Amino acid sequence: MDHIERVAQGPEKSKGLHLIEVSPQKIEGFIRMQGGKYGKGKICHFSLENIQDLQDVLSDVEEKTQVIDLFAADEWGGVNDLHLLSDGRIGVLGHLARLTQDETGQEKKEYFTTSAIFDPQTQTISNLKIIMTPQDLGIEYEAKRPDLEKVLYPTNSVLEGDVLHIYASLGDTKPIVFTIENPWK
Repeated sequence: MDHIERVAQGPEKSKGLHLIEVSPQKIEGFIRMQGGKYGKGKICHFSLENIQDLQDVLSDVEEKTQVIDLFAADEWGGVNDLHLLSDGRIGVLGHLARLTQDETGQEKKEYFTTSAIFDPQTQTISNLKIIMTPQDLGIEYEAKRPDLEKVLYPTNSVLEGDVLHIYASLGDTKPIVFTIENPWK
């Protein structure tokens, strides 16, 4: 790599900026905002004609993005990876999270791996589903902290035909890869 250049900087309380080129002169983007009207985290969507427009959008997220309201009031989540599907829609790999309490009253986080489909034509997202939980994996691991015992956080994925290989972290300590059927078929 000979050259790295910063093209934009996200606003405070933002996480998980993801971009995907869907056609020449058309980039779809997603960012997770936190705080204020965004609560613990809501996904915001925007479209760009070119990467040079990114800073303009990120400088005024509230006015230049659309909140995608997917989660219950006590949940939050974000986009972790994007795949351009053969029909022009976008396969979204993400996470959904919430706080729960164990039998002793201690607060714990639960993070699940999700999939959904975003349609750039209608600007809508559909088919949100939980595709994997930490318990589904049946893997023994020690979490970084007790409140992270039920955290499965997807970081990246590779779509190969009928299967999706998902790279993730369990309990903020154990890197894993698991394979599932293509959730967007």
